[in-house]
Amino acid sequence: MKRFFNFLVDENIFISLCATSLFLFYHLKTEHNFSLYSPPFVFLCTFLGYHSLRLIAYYRKDLKHAPATINFYQRHKLFHLSTLSFGSLICIFCLVNIEKPSFIPVIIASFFFMLYESFFTTKWSLRKLPFTKPFIIALVWSLFICGLEEIPGLATWIDCFIFILLLSIPFDLKDFKSDKGQNIKTFANECKLT
Repeated sequence: MKRFFNFLVDENIFISLCATSLFLFYHLKTEHNFSLYSPPFVFLCTFLGYHSLRLIAYYRKDLKHAPATINFYQRHKLFHLSTLSFGSLICIFCLVNIEKPSFIPVIIASFFFMLYESFFTTKWSLRKLPFTKPFIIALVWSLFICGLEEIPGLATWIDCFIFILLLSIPFDLKDFKSDKGQNIKTFANECKLT
């Protein structure tokens, strides 16, 4: 059973389900209609996005950043290639079929996501700015969840942002060793939470 739960976490299935649940929660809470293609799109964008962050470390041979993840990719290359390819195709299909997507918040979220983990350069990333990690995560998630089909009202976006921010701070404990090894200042390693 432990291996199964580790698989859900390592494969980014758990985090993708969390993002989809949050999307559904805020749309149902505000009684805002949404396309049936949007939840699988949110799931797959989260799934592909978190895998892309890990694949950067894998292809750069950044063993300090995520040694367990890199070993996981090396052992299951064909599986990852097929799931990521199939997921990308379904993601494109969903995007094409969403009736009224709002691209501006999604583009902004994608821009911050790419700056978060050195997509463009190995020398600089938003993740390395002191104490900003949970704020960037909250910004990207809230823009994507509330902006994909534009939930009306700024209060809902702020509610979503604060909720994700408060969840992200304790999740820094999971990345404690890798953040400390990369000299990234987070609330977890600066406030001696471990």
